[in-house]
Amino acid sequence: MRRIVVLGPMIAGSGTWVFQNGTHPVVEMYGYYTWDSPKLLHESTRTLVLKNCEIPDLQLNSTGKTFIESMVGSVQINNASHKLFARQLNTEGKGDKHNLLNYGGTAWVLGLKTEDKSKIVEVFNNGKVEVLGLLIYANASCGTNYVNPAFVVGNATSNASISVAGFRQRRFCTGLGYETFVSETRNGVTNTLLSTATPENGSALYAGYAGSASAPSSPSGLTVASTSHNRIVINYTDNANNEDGFRIERQPSGGAFTQIGVLGSNMTSFVDDGLPQNTTYTYRIKAYNVGG
Repeated sequence: MRRIVVLGPMIAGSGTWVFQNGTHPVVEMYGYYTWDSPKLLHESTRTLVLKNCEIPDLQLNSTGKTFIESMVGSVQINNASHKLFARQLNTEGKGDKHNLLNYGGTAWVLGLKTEDKSKIVEVFNNGKVEVLGLLIYANASCGTNYVNPAFVVGNATSNASISVAGFRQRRFCTGLGYETFVSETRNGVTNTLLSTATPENGSALYAGYAGSASAPSSPSGLTVASTSHNRIVINYTDNANNEDGFRIERQPSGGAFTQIGVLGSNMTSFVDDGLPQNTTYTYRIKAYNVGG
């Protein structure tokens, strides 16, 4: 199967779609809408593309990738290697239900809109979320107390992070809206950014935690293999769970080490191309984060 196209009707029921491994590397789903509560589980190493859909509960459980364009529904990332790319995501959070919940993966969102009073973005376990353009529509019943913070970085000594550039909160009636924009907890210490500390229709540059994370463990098991006359493939074992990435350095015989590449977190392979013949090289790998 390569593509699922739903031609307009609302789909009733509360079943579960499961996207599993198969032949084609990319599968697309277009035009799926429902007023009920079915789930879609991404359980594949393949890439899933969702366009013009309403999916109340999208669970990203695999090492694959997900691309979204114009979707209504909540999203939860449960795998540290999963990558989400979204454009025009409307999470429509209701009550205390999550909007975008990330347990360790990476998410980039261009255009996010949300309603009601639930937490908008929550990040844990080295997860990373970047949002460019956010509309908060505070439309709960007048007099509702917004007890949840808008953005939450969970209790972790690792480098979970949220970056939001350009957001605006519109109020359905006077007094509505988030009292706490950001709540960040590290090592049992919680720091917050209150809405009263920011411009009404602006956003602030904010770092909730002043300090450094522990440096990641060094990688091990470095192997180097020549696959052609000018190509080297480097593999190694990732021993850390809090790295931001890896720096690859190379030293020619009699020379100094220089950086030749940077890999993201959880990557364990690098290709060095275009090398001259009859030259001896030494390689080393370093895991890094803000702690070292």
